[in-house]
Amino acid sequence: MNNKRRWAIPIMTLFLINTMTYAEVITDGSLGHALNLPGPDYQIKPELGQQHGGNLFHSFNQFNLTQHESATFSGPNTVQNIISRVTGPNASMIDGTLRSTIPKADFYFLNPNGMMFGPNAKLDVQGAFHASTADYLKLSDNGRFDATHPENSLLSVAPITAFGFLDQAAPITLQDSQMTVSEHNRIAFVGGNIDIINSKLYAASGGIYLNSVAGSAEVSTDFKKGTVDHLSEDSQITLSQNTTLSTDSHSTADAGDIDMRAGKITIRDNAYISSNTQDIGNAGRIEIQTHHFTITDFANLSSNTLEGGMGGIIRIFADQSYDMSGETLINTSSAETHSPAGTVSVITGDFKMRDNAIIYTASESGTGKAGQVLIQADHFSLMDTSKIMSSTFSQGDGGNIDITAETAVLRGESAIASTTFGEGKGGDITLQADQMFSLFDQAVIDSSTQSKGAGGNITLKIDQLVVAETASLSAESGADNPFIRDIRKLAELAEWLGAQSYGDFSKGGRSGKVCISQPGEQCDNNSIVACDSFPKKIA
Repeated sequence: MNNKRRWAIPIMTLFLINTMTYAEVITDGSLGHALNLPGPDYQIKPELGQQHGGNLFHSFNQFNLTQHESATFSGPNTVQNIISRVTGPNASMIDGTLRSTIPKADFYFLNPNGMMFGPNAKLDVQGAFHASTADYLKLSDNGRFDATHPENSLLSVAPITAFGFLDQAAPITLQDSQMTVSEHNRIAFVGGNIDIINSKLYAASGGIYLNSVAGSAEVSTDFKKGTVDHLSEDSQITLSQNTTLSTDSHSTADAGDIDMRAGKITIRDNAYISSNTQDIGNAGRIEIQTHHFTITDFANLSSNTLEGGMGGIIRIFADQSYDMSGETLINTSSAETHSPAGTVSVITGDFKMRDNAIIYTASESGTGKAGQVLIQADHFSLMDTSKIMSSTFSQGDGGNIDITAETAVLRGESAIASTTFGEGKGGDITLQADQMFSLFDQAVIDSSTQSKGAGGNITLKIDQLVVAETASLSAESGADNPFIRDIRKLAELAEWLGAQSYGDFSKGGRSGKVCISQPGEQCDNNSIVACDSFPKKIA
């Protein structure tokens, strides 16, 4: 077994020991002379490595930076990629500044033994930043830059195409770090378990990519490619303790994309992921691919658009489970624009929302529509006060909510709701449950109007329906149910997100209709129930 797998001390402990002693930047002699470079401002000049076309390769035996230290990579303007590896047996502890003076050059840092970034870690690079615990980097012409077996390297002028892993990948940890790249560039971490704690990653109008792997794999540097096929249940990404990932646009440019891939992904403890636009640019895409997805404890995902841009998309593919709880919010909205808000899309096996979790899309002002909510699951359940909502507060129509499942259940005071507070029409709600759909307690499916706009329609394509106790289906004007009685909280939420409500909380526009049919059948006048509230018990 490779010695990088034989850890006697956890990486956090190693980091603490290292920061209490001294840093080291030592070249390994494979691409030039073996040197113990002088600090605290380490100068990594091009003659310490080898240049092949636009690739400048460096090789180190050890690479560590403590607080107040920096490592500055320099070279000719012809360099497009600064590519560094650590071939020694130790993880890298970065608590200083990584700097590049080469204009527009992307920076790659590779250490198969693991890496940790501390509270003083900073980036001052001219292009993108990629950090990985891969064993090697693959080049497009079958070239290879190998850190675990340097003798297998074949350096070339070709671009990097993949991160290669031979065995169990070492972890990457960020603790209290703040890492920023310049506009339109990206930050990428590719390795074993990725743990980001109380840290901030900013890539304005660029991209943030997190990919955790376990076992042998090659991960493409084109992060839009691939699926979860190579992801093991043992690979994990955890964002916690106020961690922020942001690709927001603060100019007329589009916001950037955020991609996360791992066997298990957990977002918790006020963690915040955003790809918003503050001007005329389009909102970005947030895409998560995993087997098990958990979001809890006040965490928040948002892709919102202002001033004319198109809405982004939040897409979550969790083939086994999706668990959302603890005052969490997933939100897409549009304001001051003719363009629609973004879509929230979830595909999973077991879908659960509970404990006041909210998926929410809205048209807050302007004529743009609210976004769609699309959910496909084997088993679908909403509990407690969790809600899936689409609202319009202005001239734009509400977005549609489409849910497809084998079985679906709503309990407690949960709600699926499409509500208009303005002139726009409420969105339609469609739910297909091939086996069973149940409403219990005070749960509701509600498509109502609280102002001038017409309410949307509710379409249920179900085999068996149970509506028990005080639960209800309603498509009416000025409905009265637990969700509507709590509607002022929705308005307060929207106002907090920047909306202005035109609703007067009284009967106003035309109510919608409730349609119930068997799966595969079409609704017609015989299957439309045109009533303010659906009967409470159906066998």
